[in-house]
Amino acid sequence: METLAFSWDLQGTPGPLGTPIHRGNYLINMPDKEPSEWKDFGDAGTLGIELLMSVFLIAGFGWWLDDRLGTSPILTAVGGVLGMAAGLWRAYKKIVKEPQE
Repeated sequence: METLAFSWDLQGTPGPLGTPIHRGNYLINMPDKEPSEWKDFGDAGTLGIELLMSVFLIAGFGWWLDDRLGTSPILTAVGGVLGMAAGLWRAYKKIVKEPQE
């Protein structure tokens, strides 16, 4: 079992349930771990869920507005397209932009 070593500064004050609230720097010494292929599966699954949820949420809002305003499928379709664009933009940022940073 791996242990974590914490080094708190001397100005820390006790917080809720005795946890220290630190003012300043703290160190967390953790062992280096090998990258896992399971993390890649998790990232891909998260990306797919984010894409689907953005489409469903924004299209659902368009469907709700269609029901209120009586504009049948127009706002639902617009919401679906905007949701897809938002999901693809998030996927682009996650895949292309974040690894460069």
